[in-house]
Amino acid sequence: DWSSDVCSSDPERISRAWGFTEMWLHVNVDNPGARALYEGLGYAIVGEDPPWYLDRRYLMVRKFGSSGVVVP
Repeated sequence: DWSSDVCSSDPERISRAWGFTEMWLHVNVDNPGARALYEGLGYAIVGEDPPWYLDRRYLMVRKFGSSGVVVP
């Protein structure tokens, strides 16, 4: 679909071209739609801002090989 094409193809293509094997991003805790979108694209939550932060976020990562295959 459109969202997966826009959110994943160009940034991952560029990252692989530069030799990277993973992408990281933050998603606000109070934005379940964004969290679901990125989880659907293969991102996993690996951290969360401490409770005293006013605008808390999840730290998410998606690892992929040189072929673009997601690495578990």
